[in-house]
Amino acid sequence: HWAPIARGIVNLLAANFYTAHFAVPLLVGWIFWHTTDDRPMFYKFVYTLTVLNFLALVTFMVFPAAPPWYVYNYGFVQPVPNSSFWGTSAGTLIDVDRLLGVKFFTTLWDSFNANHFAAIPSLHGAYPIVVSLFVYQKFRKHGFWLALYPLATWFSAVYLNQHYVVDLLIGALYIIVAYFIAVKWLYPGFFRKFIEPETKTITFGAEKGLPETLQAKL
Repeated sequence: HWAPIARGIVNLLAANFYTAHFAVPLLVGWIFWHTTDDRPMFYKFVYTLTVLNFLALVTFMVFPAAPPWYVYNYGFVQPVPNSSFWGTSAGTLIDVDRLLGVKFFTTLWDSFNANHFAAIPSLHGAYPIVVSLFVYQKFRKHGFWLALYPLATWFSAVYLNQHYVVDLLIGALYIIVAYFIAVKWLYPGFFRKFIEPETKTITFGAEKGLPETLQAKL
């Protein structure tokens, strides 16, 4: 009696965590830019995501990887060019559509997903880690709750038949590379001078030997 209800609740929670992948980075970027007015943090965040996306795009083209829903429905058969995967590419998200009586996820995954074979690396697994990492760096609190967000998204990705665990782990490795390229190399080496202009301190009175309390700084 309770099993269908519990499954429905888990499906809804997993669907929300998984689809939040699209909106949460935008929200965090807005907080860095507008709410906290922290331009350096904003640009480090954006550059990390940009490098991550570039590395992922190259991998998608060089090494297309099938997600679990494809193997579950079609086995290890090579896909036919221009194949339609209507009704299957949403994976277990289809169960959420049935529960709600809509075709939202089916339409979203079939109509707006240009590449069905982009399982490695998992950006659904990578984005939440980047979000939690930068939010923690900014506010230095709620580390436990911030860690739960990536874990919940990882669970959702596997539960919904969208990714294997290895896809998520590879995505995490890509974050390390992207972070060091963006934050440790590109930002300090190329972009910091445009975002954090140097301020010079000019002291008046020092040349006359006046006490520091009588000197003026501009």
